Amino acid sequence: MRTPSSTAPSASPTDTLTGTKPTLRRHDTGSQVVDLQRRLAQLGLWTLPQRGRYDQHLDDAVQWFQAKYGVRGDPPGVYGPATRRRLESLTS
Repeated sequence: MRTPSSTAPSASPTDTLTGTKPTLRRHDTGSQVVDLQRRLAQLGLWTLPQRGRYDQHLDDAVQWFQAKYGVRGDPPGVYGPATRRRLESLTS
């Protein structure tokens, strides 16, 4: 079972020990999820409110992004390092 959102990786912008950004997936919440939604919105892939909840709709949008841009290396619907690199390269 996932940890509550107050202690989930999405609660902080980077992992303080490694300096890496967290992998996000369903049930995560927080500012990192809002940033993901904002970046997908820049590409026209997210039109729902940016509420910071990684729900089924966001999972579907991430899967669609991964398929459209040929992202490999992360599980479908998971905002991991490969997906993050590609999305951040296309958005600001």
